[in-house]
Amino acid sequence: MKNLTNPIPVIIPCVVLTMLVFCSCTKIRSKDFFVSVNDYKIYVEETGKGDPVILLHGGLLDHRMWQKQVDDLSKSFRIITIDMPGHGQTVDGDSTIMMNEVLLKVLDSLKIDKANLVGLSLGGVAVTDFAVAHPDRCDKIVLAAPGLVGWDFKEDSVLAKQDEDRRKTFEEKDTLGFAESFVQSWTDGPQRSPDQVNEKVRARVKQCVFENIKRHQFRHWPGFTEHPPASEVLDSIKSPVLIIVGNIDMKDIIMITNLMESKIPNVRKITLDGVAHMVNLENPIQFNEEVKNFLVSKR
Repeated sequence: MKNLTNPIPVIIPCVVLTMLVFCSCTKIRSKDFFVSVNDYKIYVEETGKGDPVILLHGGLLDHRMWQKQVDDLSKSFRIITIDMPGHGQTVDGDSTIMMNEVLLKVLDSLKIDKANLVGLSLGGVAVTDFAVAHPDRCDKIVLAAPGLVGWDFKEDSVLAKQDEDRRKTFEEKDTLGFAESFVQSWTDGPQRSPDQVNEKVRARVKQCVFENIKRHQFRHWPGFTEHPPASEVLDSIKSPVLIIVGNIDMKDIIMITNLMESKIPNVRKITLDGVAHMVNLENPIQFNEEVKNFLVSKR
């Protein structure tokens, strides 16, 4: 992956939002803006005060997947959500862009020396990659159903078949079919039928995937470090790490978390029962409590 130039970060003000959180009559102000990185405009939202916590979404999702976490965690922390390149409200450029570079620009623009990082799936890939490359900028880390650079997704025959189905629907421009197939893989999981899953969670993920495919068309996926890949240097991660995974997620995701648990020095893993890949959406109450307890702990 080629190195990219490092332009001076620019924050472009966008719409300022105010939202009321009914907790001890406290008003929490939220703002959104863009951070310029190369020829991209990265969409960022910030809510609350306290220690900074950056939330990174899964692939084909965006900052909206974290709403229940933002509502809860922003009562105690400064919560920052980012739409990665090729996702959400981020305005894509024409260049290949490294996610490490995006995170550095956002941190510098917000004058944050060190942040807690939470990532789900593709967001977990980004967090792990950043923790290896820039350990001095990371405080605590939460990896939820994470992917991993250097992991070869060949163990799961169910996932392989569904990936082929999605390839066909994408080529046929069947965006709704693609979104439904995505939900079957990454919300229902390999052990459940659609009618066994919370219909509101399914609908939320499906709508988000549909909109992201229509808007970005897979044209601008974020880049990650490949030499060496994070899978080979997990033991270099210095930050305390909490792993959260559902017990009915894809086989490969569970295997990745097992590898991380065995290689990362200061790590703890929690498995949520009856939950597949979207752990924060399916069980937001337990997810939020586990994250809050970890962030305030002294480990």
